Amino acid sequence: MRNTKFEKMNVLVGFRCVLLALVASLAMTACTVYDNYDIELMQDPTALESSSSEASSSSKEKDTIAVIIIGGSSSSSSEMEKYSSSAWPCGDSTMSRGGVEYETVDINGLCITKKNLNYKATAGKTICYEDEDYPDKDANCEKFGALYNYAAAATVCPKGWRLLTDDDVNMMMKYAAQYGEKDEAGQHFKAEGEWPDEDVLPADNKVGFFGLPGGVADEDGECYLLNRSGQWWTSHELTKDLDHDVLVVLGDDDGASLQAIDNKEFASVRCVKE
Repeated sequence: MRNTKFEKMNVLVGFRCVLLALVASLAMTACTVYDNYDIELMQDPTALESSSSEASSSSKEKDTIAVIIIGGSSSSSSEMEKYSSSAWPCGDSTMSRGGVEYETVDINGLCITKKNLNYKATAGKTICYEDEDYPDKDANCEKFGALYNYAAAATVCPKGWRLLTDDDVNMMMKYAAQYGEKDEAGQHFKAEGEWPDEDVLPADNKVGFFGLPGGVADEDGECYLLNRSGQWWTSHELTKDLDHDVLVVLGDDDGASLQAIDNKEFASVRCVKE
């Protein structure tokens, strides 16, 4: 007589083994669903966009990248958006430096900080304005930003940001010219209510630069021209290791211009998004 009960038990055990093997196979498949993308692409938005473009050319149905990580959380669509440039709109977003958030402004396609930088550079020299008329260094730095020699200015903007260039300044001056005469461009760079003699020399900030008269200092750190002039470093070198252009706006003049100053002198810094 056949042992029916024993045969049924063997069948059940065999079925369970097949089921466990199938589950294990599916789990291994889930662990390797990366669509041939490297996880490190999640840290590199440029590489992500490039690889995504290549993938989309091979399959029109792949509009997004799904990353499945066993034992961790998957990336949501909102998390992925931070790697897209559209998730960082200039004007609505800020630049962070030294724990301070700097508002930004879009000037005809140029994304730039609205205030002068106030952060001690790790290279070169950084100072706060101080003279007998304006002795409160901390208050001066708080309102007008720090002053930098070029060695400091060249390194003080965070990664992904840079100094102004001559091309940037020339573009802004042309942009300002739409509001009047070219030699009156300076008034359109000036923040309203912050410059002397505004009843005679208007400051209307039509460019959106929010320029303040933060003054300058010579190579010895002697400060002058606070509330009378604003000067901002550019990366344009005129003589190697000697001087660079600065954007100059004067309180007693309507103009804006590029002028060369010695690398050892001190001026203000604005950061431009690369």
